[in-house]
Amino acid sequence: MEGNSPFFSIVLPVFNRAFIVQNAIESVINQIFTDWELIIVNDASEDGSDQIIHDYLEDKRIRYFENEVNKGAAASRNIGIKQSKGAYISFLDSDNRFHPDFLVVFNRTIVANIDSEIFWGGVEREIIKNGSISHIEKHHWKPNVTKKNFCLKQIRTSTGRGLVVSRKACIEAGLFDEMMPAAEDTEFLLRLFQKYKGKWIEGYWYRAVIHENDRLSTNYQKQAEAYSILIRKHMQLFESNPKSSGRFFRKGAYYYYLCRDKKNAYKTLFRGVRLNPFDGKYYYYFIRFLF
Repeated sequence: MEGNSPFFSIVLPVFNRAFIVQNAIESVINQIFTDWELIIVNDASEDGSDQIIHDYLEDKRIRYFENEVNKGAAASRNIGIKQSKGAYISFLDSDNRFHPDFLVVFNRTIVANIDSEIFWGGVEREIIKNGSISHIEKHHWKPNVTKKNFCLKQIRTSTGRGLVVSRKACIEAGLFDEMMPAAEDTEFLLRLFQKYKGKWIEGYWYRAVIHENDRLSTNYQKQAEAYSILIRKHMQLFESNPKSSGRFFRKGAYYYYLCRDKKNAYKTLFRGVRLNPFDGKYYYYFIRFLF
């Protein structure tokens, strides 16, 4: 760390992850690139996570904050960003870990691409089933970042997939929306990509641990409400790009359908159809929702 301003500030929110958070912390400590600070925000954990974290606080690069009440991941990340001193914010979830070369690879790419503010690479997803590794999935989002509004077709990066954003861009974009019940990463990235350039990095430098039970316990109501908010917030963008925005309406509608709320499912689809009535995918969903 050079003076009080490291190159990277790594933001790590923690909520009841005493059984695994040490893996995330040690993956930062073991980085080849050493000009970093780690900001841990304990979101009112009740499982002894604080005791695990305190064992690492002798390293002065690690800074620790506690929320008195549970505020959620978005609020905890915002606290980390506001407290950060680094030029670039790297997000790390408490289940996950960095490859030892994560920061050195991102540093090298950032220095070579000073016109970009958003960076991401590939992610290895470690699927845990019945307490052991079932299999590894590899995902890498490689869009044509030179194409305007490329992010409307698909967004396949997030805070849980090795995302790095300049601190300036995070602040100017307005941080995470703490009122979003879910999908706050997607909404945040939509705002970021409207103002700043993105750059994907070849290779897999981030390991995400996915517990099968978490996959099966998705709160569809929160997801449906989140996409309703997202559509309302970004309607002007979608109206300007009707041929590229359909997935947001279809996804929101599908979450309502999974909640057995067909009224709002159809209502969300109709909002999309009004923008682009020639998108045949809408009509597939209309038929599917009949059954």
